[in-house]
Parts: sequence; C-alpha cells; structure tokens
Amino acid sequence: QKFGPARVSGSRGHVRHVTGRLPDVSAICSMSSRIVDAVANGQLSLPTLFAAYSGNQLEQLRDRMADVDLSPLVEDWLTSLTGRLSPVTVQHYRVHVRTLIPEHRRFLRSAFTFERLAEWLSKVQRASGTRRKYHAAMTGFCAYLRARRILQHNPMQDVRAPRAGSSRLRYLEHVAVLRVVHALEEHYRTIVAVIHGTRIELSVVIGLTRRHGDLERGGVRAHGTNTKPLVRAAPCETRA
Repeated sequence: QKFGPARVSGSRGHVRHVTGRLPDVSAICSMSSRIVDAVANGQLSLPTLFAAYSGNQLEQLRDRMADVDLSPLVEDWLTSLTGRLSPVTVQHYRVHVRTLIPEHRRFLRSAFTFERLAEWLSKVQRASGTRRKYHAAMTGFCAYLRARRILQHNPMQDVRAPRAGSSRLRYLEHVAVLRVVHALEEHYRTIVAVIHGTRIELSVVIGLTRRHGDLERGGVRAHGTNTKPLVRAAPCETRA
C-alpha cells in the first residue's frame, strides 16, 4: 500500500490487466545496504523512503545517508599533529578551523564546498598575516581528510591564500634592547634575549630546548612556522 494501489484482473495463473502504480523492483533491489539497515534500525522512516522513491531521489537519499559529520574529525586531526607541531600552533589551528566547524554541532561533508570555504575566509576580519594562518590551518585539515579518503579533493587548493602583508620594519637599537632585557625577570629575560639575538619568532623560541643550541658556531637551529617543515640555522649575536 505504501507504493500506491494496484489492481490485478484475470483468471488464476493468467494476468490480463494491471492498473495503478507498482514499485520499480529493480530500484528497490538496488538500494544500498546502508538504507536498508537504516530502515531496519528505525533511523529512516518508510514514508521518507517512499517520498524519495516517488520523487526519483533514491540517489540523493543514498548520498545523504552516506554523508559524514566533520566536526569530531577536527579533534582527530589535531591529535595527529601532537608532537609534530608546538602545542601553541595546534591550539591556534583549533581556533581557526572551529570558526567554520563548531564543536558539538554537526557539519556535514556535503556542506564542505569551495563556495562555503571561500565565503568563510572572506569574512575573517583580521590582518592579512592572520588570515593566511586561517587558510593554512584549513588547508591542513582538508589534507588530513583527503589522506583518510573522506574527501576526494582538497577544496582549499582552489581557495586563494591572502596576500602576505608587508614586513614590519621597526627596530630597536642595541642599547635599547639591553635595557628591555635587563628590566625583565626570568624566564622572560632569556626569551626576549634569544628573540633579539637570533631574530626568530616567539612561537619558535618557546619550543626551543638545549639540543637546539649550537655553542660551537654560536647559533640556534630552529624550526620554521610555515606549513612546510623548515629547519634553519640562526646565528646569535654574542652581545645578546
């Protein structure tokens, strides 16, 4: 009855006439096991299934049933970065990506489109350098989804990264740097001295250990802050 009334006339063993609408048996038989299991488990109602069949939308229904919630995968991705990136960078990535994919709220893969990502990035009202970090974080998440075969294509590859902002050309004379260093307490004194002595970033300095120092050459070997791994030798001014 769910597929509409049908009336069969004729003698036993011989069908002469059929009126009404009968279901397409081939379409029903070709349904994925996911749909059948969803009906059996009560996750999909028969009226919804029949409406999809009547509207010739079984393929769309199958796609909706196969859709993936990306929200919990954000934490899986961040966990995979542990040990590879500094905790500060991982936390920044969490903040950046969660502006589009909120925690504890469904965000389906079908909504993860180029248009949605481009609109999201365009609405980030921050400096150009910060917007580039948003772009890098989301690109990394998409690469993770691509590696797990949740995405067939990395949509962030089509989203143009914001232009790099102009460098900040502000310097302190060495005498002023020494006054700043001596006015601070530890461990801030050492951090500021290393920053001014090597010209490397704060986020990198925080992750430095003794093994990064090269006392013989008077420098520091530090990782870069870009998405691609970079190891650089930063000479240290002896005066610092």
